[in-house]
Amino acid sequence: MTKPKTYLTDTHPKTLLIGVHAPYNKTKNLQSYYDEFLHLVSSNEIAYDESIFIKLRSVDPGYFFTKGKLEDIKALCEKEKFVEIIVSEQLTAQQERNLSSLLGAHIFDRTKLILEIFEKAAHSAEGKMQVEIAMFHFKKSRLAGQ
Repeated sequence: MTKPKTYLTDTHPKTLLIGVHAPYNKTKNLQSYYDEFLHLVSSNEIAYDESIFIKLRSVDPGYFFTKGKLEDIKALCEKEKFVEIIVSEQLTAQQERNLSSLLGAHIFDRTKLILEIFEKAAHSAEGKMQVEIAMFHFKKSRLAGQ
């Protein structure tokens, strides 16, 4: 578990970061990949309470995490009462919904982190409109199953 020096404030929702080494990720330097994820989180000025790193041998189509890893994450969430969970990988809408329901927390993935960074950085009307369109497409897939 890695915690940077300025990771916690008293006014944020209790947040867990999950860095994932997925089987499709052929990155040679995993630490730099994980550091990039932490940088995305800090670029969004998101404070968090704990971070874990998980290596997956396979990806579950319904929950992303395999059964054993999911049990470990669920136990940690029940113990620590996390309100938000940020995953370093892109999740499908179904995986996001299933995880949210199982873990009782809001789930955010890499795509949402990146879109929020662009949203904050957009200054021109055209830039803001492009980010808004991308956000609508992202949210549309999330709402479709509800």
